[in-house]
Formats: sequence, structure tokens, C-alpha cells
Amino acid sequence: MALFYLFSNDIQAYATQLAGSAHEVANDDLLGQANAFKDLSTSVRGNS
Repeated sequence: MALFYLFSNDIQAYATQLAGSAHEVANDDLLGQANAFKDLSTSVRGNS
């Protein structure tokens, strides 16, 4: 039973870690898109 308890804790920690890195990737992606949009709107304003 103790072994199973340790094992389930490992799985929970791993899932938390996976969720955390997925969250960071999503944030980076959003940030990248926002910056690309900002660059685009800046260049459009500069050209007009």
C-alpha cells in the first residue's frame, strides 16, 4: 500500500509538472503572437 501511495504521488507530481510546462509554452506563444501583432500594427502605421 505504501508503495502504491508513493507511486501515485509520483504520478501527481509528474502531471503537475506537465501542466506547468504546457502552461508556460502557451504563455510564451501568446506573448509571441502579441509581439508579432504589435510589430505589424507599428509597421502599418509607419507606412500610412
